[in-house]
Amino acid sequence: MINNFLNQIKSFALAKCLISAIEVGLFEELQKKPLKAEQIKSNLQLADSPIIDAFLEVLSEFDILSCKNGYFHIGQTITDLVPIDQNIKEWTKEMGVFYTSLDNLTELLQTGDYSQTALAKYWSYKTTKNREKLNKIDVQDYSLVMESSQTHIAEVLSKKYNFNKYKRIVDVGGGTGKLSIILALQNPEPLFTVIELPAVCKITKERIKEAGLEKRISVVPLDFFKNPSCNLLTDCLLFVRVLHDWTTKETRILLERWASHVKEKGSLFIVEPMKEDQKSGISSLMLALLGGSGRRSTQEYTKILLKLGFKDLDISKCTPSSCWSIRASK
Repeated sequence: MINNFLNQIKSFALAKCLISAIEVGLFEELQKKPLKAEQIKSNLQLADSPIIDAFLEVLSEFDILSCKNGYFHIGQTITDLVPIDQNIKEWTKEMGVFYTSLDNLTELLQTGDYSQTALAKYWSYKTTKNREKLNKIDVQDYSLVMESSQTHIAEVLSKKYNFNKYKRIVDVGGGTGKLSIILALQNPEPLFTVIELPAVCKITKERIKEAGLEKRISVVPLDFFKNPSCNLLTDCLLFVRVLHDWTTKETRILLERWASHVKEKGSLFIVEPMKEDQKSGISSLMLALLGGSGRRSTQEYTKILLKLGFKDLDISKCTPSSCWSIRASK
């Protein structure tokens, strides 16, 4: 029993080793060919130190790496993560901030004040008094994390639902526009609007221009807790990995405020990590440390949507993503 407990505690160190392996480019290097420890140190410009030797030993013990005849190979446990791409690298930055926030967990349990955690400061829109005054540097890192989570979800949604039947699709909190760009490329009929903070919109416009979609995707710089000054109506409204950042009260406010912009017979999509997934406690803790209420269940979202006059709910898992999708119609 005590050994199992200690192994659970040590899993923190394993996670840090895995993240560092991604950050230094270890797996990318081993994709090319198996290497000896000396070659790894040389190729990745790592110190010739017992720390590196122990680091490689940890990764080998947990099958993240395998070592045969002195050569290190990529292990079986992470073959799904290889090839390592920019998406994974961006995610590791956020996890590093999460670990830093956990340093003060005992104090946080006593105060309940998330506002000074490294995670809340990283997601700068959670702690600033005026989100619309954030600059590009303030939002750049977390925007890339958001962008990295959009690709797979967009592909899953595009396969499951026919977005061509909508004339205009509004992506609330759409970040750098990755979701809208992918949906636009795969569904040539609708026009898109991305709602985001002014600083993020500067990046969004760059992405849209790079994709050659300026005529089909527009951008509205706005704190989405405020109603747009224009008469914005849509037959499809998207909330994708947005609502879990906020408290239940704030989530209700957002849904109530934006539901009025959906036309009769229009649809509203919610795509979020849900409580239905097993072992979601760590994710809920991470969300709480940046000022959210943790994961909610599909049933909780369903109750809110039904009160807002939506019906014909379609609920499904965005396999193999950690998200669930809810499509509700008016």
